[in-house]
Amino acid sequence: MIEALNLFRSITPTNIQFKIDLYDGEDYIWANPSKIYEIIMNLCTNAFHAMEDTGGMLTVKLEKCEPDSDLNLPDGEYCCVTVSDTGVGIPNEL
Repeated sequence: MIEALNLFRSITPTNIQFKIDLYDGEDYIWANPSKIYEIIMNLCTNAFHAMEDTGGMLTVKLEKCEPDSDLNLPDGEYCCVTVSDTGVGIPNEL
């Protein structure tokens, strides 16, 4: 995840600021690193396109979380990744 964020930051114009808040516990995440890289790059690219004309703030957050019970996930500890931006947003008609 850090590799993807570092690469994305290096190719992003200076009118887009980054706020990165990564959980720093010693837990392990059981996931495919290539898929995590792809997901982070895609979400950041979407955020970039929403802000490329006006600039703004791209925020990436990794934290421990409790998933909604309606997701029917097995018991255990989970982490959530949130990517948000201050871009124009999606038009209401979509």
